[in-house]
Amino acid sequence: MVRLHGDMKELADEEVVKQDHMCTLLAEIMPPHNSAQFDEIHDTDFAHEILGLARFRVNVFKDRYGMGAVLRQIPMEIVTAEKLGLSKEVLDLCFLTKGLVLVTGPTGSGKSTSSARWSTISTATARTISS
Repeated sequence: MVRLHGDMKELADEEVVKQDHMCTLLAEIMPPHNSAQFDEIHDTDFAHEILGLARFRVNVFKDRYGMGAVLRQIPMEIVTAEKLGLSKEVLDLCFLTKGLVLVTGPTGSGKSTSSARWSTISTATARTISS
């Protein structure tokens, strides 16, 4: 199954991945500490990168059907605030010196992308202020 434009689609031309093959595929990309966590609690999250091609957030889980995974592609480069369409009010959050900012929303809504952008703005500002 894949999610395409928000809808789940079955890959009709592909065979279902057998459990032993799924374990082999995921073991190749899972860091050792995540493998240990998975063995203990049957769930783990990590990032995986195919150098120069793509980055993914990965959730590996075990349910009544066995081991499975969800891989979500994330951008290779941090998009500019202008391209993201972030308002001045949202960008002003980068300059707060006290408090807690929560970034919430459904999967794929841009939380990580926005947070990455804020992080680079805050870091650049901190370097400027401390210089």
